[in-house]
Amino acid sequence: MPAPLRRFLRYAACAAAIVGGLLAGDWLVAVTGVPLPRSVVGLFLLAALCFALPHAQAILEPLERGVARWLGALIVPPLVGAAMFAGLLGQHAAALAVILIGTTLLAGFVTAYLYRRMAAA
Repeated sequence: MPAPLRRFLRYAACAAAIVGGLLAGDWLVAVTGVPLPRSVVGLFLLAALCFALPHAQAILEPLERGVARWLGALIVPPLVGAAMFAGLLGQHAAALAVILIGTTLLAGFVTAYLYRRMAAA
């Protein structure tokens, strides 16, 4: 298989995994009613997959690089959504602060974990 096609297929698989994580997070929030941003739940599911399959480094490496590259796409939508509902910020400021701080910490830990795994490879 030519190298450009192989590279394209690896990136396509990575993009599919990221979109799959986002869709799984969307579904999980819709089913359970958890008051968390859907993309953050998707990020958590992708991180759980990385922790659950440490022996599959070769399979997860493109996914880890993809998550590290596309991390902003997982975090920005909840912040944009919060800005759209600025009127509710006064009523729910404490809950929103807890969610934003928690998801920022989660993103930082996931990023550090992924960078550490990529550096070890």
